Amino acid sequence: MINSLLAIIDRLIQLKTYQYERARVTYEQVFEPLFNDLLLIHGDYIKMFQDVADLLPWRLTCEVYDGVAITQADRSKAFKEAIRSLRLRRKQFEPIRVRLRALSNELAANLSKFGPEARQFIQAVLKYFPQGNIDTHIWPPSPSAVLLEILEQSRPLKNNLAGDIRIYEHARRTIEHNIRSHEETWSELCIAFAKLRVAVATSK
Repeated sequence: MINSLLAIIDRLIQLKTYQYERARVTYEQVFEPLFNDLLLIHGDYIKMFQDVADLLPWRLTCEVYDGVAITQADRSKAFKEAIRSLRLRRKQFEPIRVRLRALSNELAANLSKFGPEARQFIQAVLKYFPQGNIDTHIWPPSPSAVLLEILEQSRPLKNNLAGDIRIYEHARRTIEHNIRSHEETWSELCIAFAKLRVAVATSK
């Protein structure tokens, strides 16, 4: 009787250990690297938008600024530099974005196999990172693809200050919204990751 009870307890202990080890290994091999990759992307993503904003100073929407005439050529140059910068920055992280999206999709497809903290983290990742590539034909388009489309509207404009101002204002509102939105979803993701880390550490 006692030996049978001890054997049952041993099996329960082994099962609990196995569950803990599986959770720990999944955390170390999947969730933690995923979070670290997202940490790199988040900093790059925010800076990408801020750099575009810096290339589009408001003075370029004036006819004269600080006694100096602002020409159409000045505005066209600014738009071109902003477009070039945005395209370059979007391409730099394309491979890691594609890999993260594929991993996120795989995790989402197996969501029921994870505990509540892991599910919350996966859902936070998917909310933060809705696109995994730079294809502008994918719907819904990524925030950076939307901004690029707005900026490229400047190309047909010639000697059209009102049109330039409209594009500037639209682009800046989009940039501000994207930064604010990503900061909010990043905060949610960090909270979810912290809960997951605590859950794994205390599940032993």
